[in-house]
Amino acid sequence: MSQSKPTVNPPLWLLAELTYRCPLQCPYCSNPLDFARQDKELTTEQWIEVFRRAGDGQRSAGLFRRRAADP
Repeated sequence: MSQSKPTVNPPLWLLAELTYRCPLQCPYCSNPLDFARQDKELTTEQWIEVFRRAGDGQRSAGLFRRRAADP
């Protein structure tokens, strides 16, 4: 009996932390406290690839939220 690969469904939602470069320091924020140590961020092209892969197989975009650095 052959074993089939498990099916992996696309995510139902995606929270994208595009940057850590935020000057606001809101007390409820989930970003790291030491922003200076967060030096490696994804490029625009890498983010586009992340979103493309996350949406593979989706018929519609569904719910998409992003968190911007400034309100």
